[in-house]
Amino acid sequence: MKYGKLPKTFQEQVAILAARGLAINDVARAELLLRRVNYYRLRAYTLPFENPPHSFIPGAKLEDVVGLYEFDAELRNAVFSAIGQIEVSLRTVIAYNLAHKYGSFAHENTANFKRQFYGRVQGQNMWYDWINKVHKQAREKENSEVFINHFKLNYDEYPALPVWVAVETVSMALLSQLYSGML
Repeated sequence: MKYGKLPKTFQEQVAILAARGLAINDVARAELLLRRVNYYRLRAYTLPFENPPHSFIPGAKLEDVVGLYEFDAELRNAVFSAIGQIEVSLRTVIAYNLAHKYGSFAHENTANFKRQFYGRVQGQNMWYDWINKVHKQAREKENSEVFINHFKLNYDEYPALPVWVAVETVSMALLSQLYSGML
C-alpha cells in the first residue's frame, strides 16, 4: 500500500482531534500547542484516552493529554539529570582507580586489562580497536575542547591523553568497554 496522507494545517489537526471526541475548550491555545509539540508526538499521549480506532472516551479533554505530556517531560528531565550525575561519577571513579593503580596513561597499556580485552577474540584485538577509537574521538574534539587542544600543544604523548582526560572525551559506549575490560 502506498502512503497517501497529505500534511494537515494546525487548524485541521485540531479539528481532527475534536471530531474524534477530544474536548478542546480553547481552539487557539490548542493550535499554539501543536505549533510547539508535533501532532505525531502528541498523538502518543492521546492513546490512553482513546477507544480504538480513533475515538476518544467520553469526557477526554485536551488538558488531560497535555498533563500527561508534561508529566512525561518532567519525568524524562529528572531521569536524565540523575543519569548525568551517575555518568560523571562513573567517569571519575574509573579514571581515579586506573590512574592510582597503573599511572597517568593506564588505558594505553594492555597489561592493565583483562586478557579478553587486549587478547584476540574471534580474530580481533579488542583493545587495539578500542584505543584507536579513543584517539579518534580525541582528535575529533581537539578543536572544540580547550583541554584537549592544550594537551596537544604542550605534550608529546598526544593523541594519547592522561586517563582522567581520556574518560571525559570518550562516548559512553567506549567508557563501558573500558570498564568491562578493567582488571
